[in-house]
Amino acid sequence: APVSSDPEPGAREVVNAGEIAFWPDGDAIAIGFGPTPVSRRGEIRMASPCNIWAMALDDVSRLKAVHAGEGISIVSVNGEAA
Repeated sequence: APVSSDPEPGAREVVNAGEIAFWPDGDAIAIGFGPTPVSRRGEIRMASPCNIWAMALDDVSRLKAVHAGEGISIVSVNGEAA
């Protein structure tokens, strides 16, 4: 089912590699792994503030090989799909 949320206190545009966030303006999950079109030098900047809610345990740099439209899985540490 679709998920929707407003930015929470502490929502931010600049995230760290491996941070997993909900992007309220896009109703989507965002994973910090590399520069975006709005990034400034040396940062991972989202288009608008995101709610950080998790941290990846694996090396997120591997996401650079994923192409638009391909699926990925986010699984909680207890083995349940997030």
